[in-house]
Amino acid sequence: MINLINEINSKLKAIISELETKKSECEKVLDEVKSKIDKKIDEAKGYKVDVDSAKDKIKTLEEEIKALEVDLTDLNERFGKKDLNAIVEAGNKEINAKMIAKQNEITKYREKIGELTEKARAIKDLLINLKKDKEIKTERLDNYTKALEYYSKELNRIIDFSSENPENLVIEPTFEVKKYDNVNLDSPVFDEISQMDEPEDEETETSSAVKEEVKKAPKKKATRKAAAKKESESETEVFVEYYGQQSSVEEITNKVKEVFVSEGHRVSTIKSLKLYLKPEDGFAYYVINEKFAGRVPLF
Repeated sequence: MINLINEINSKLKAIISELETKKSECEKVLDEVKSKIDKKIDEAKGYKVDVDSAKDKIKTLEEEIKALEVDLTDLNERFGKKDLNAIVEAGNKEINAKMIAKQNEITKYREKIGELTEKARAIKDLLINLKKDKEIKTERLDNYTKALEYYSKELNRIIDFSSENPENLVIEPTFEVKKYDNVNLDSPVFDEISQMDEPEDEETETSSAVKEEVKKAPKKKATRKAAAKKESESETEVFVEYYGQQSSVEEITNKVKEVFVSEGHRVSTIKSLKLYLKPEDGFAYYVINEKFAGRVPLF
């Protein structure tokens, strides 16, 4: 029996170990997803900084172009009417060249902003998928965590109990229908019981003396309380019989208390005990304190 218990307990421990491994794998995968999300967010933040920097430079270049346009207008107004075409033409050429150069810079920065924005959009789409993947993996991890917590507690309890009580495991009884062809139908047992109920002919000296004392004593009315007390002093035993097997309720109750104590409880903590006897199953089912339930062999 011990070898069988050890074999079963080994398999139960393997279940717990597998759940621990699955939980660890889920944690690792979830950490990888979180790391990807963090990296992509940091990457997008870097793009945002570059975009803001490009916008500032575009703004500066546009202001510089406006200043050159003012210089160009001022040049034409000051020298255009004084027959200094060569000076005006040279000035226009220089200012226009500067404006074109700055406009080209603006174009490059706009293109850069466009590229960075497209990259940011791609990151956004990736983050949406990563967020969904994170939710799925988080739920999976939660499930494994709950499963591990429950099965680890319950299976370890079973493992500990079976290891400490290898000979006290409840086994399903097998019932066999017995034949009673040889039963004596005219047994004298009932006549013998009737004779035991008949009063004795002779009284002992002690009983006579007691009766005499009762006669001398003053008569008192018996109270209901005394009558109830006398009735409570009588003992009643209940037996269960099934196919030639017999067990008393007292024996069954003691079995339940033994199991309750073996599980780490004290008999003094029992406030209520309900028994459900099922001879056809071979078990007595019990509920202690409306909380602890189980069963014990009926016979």
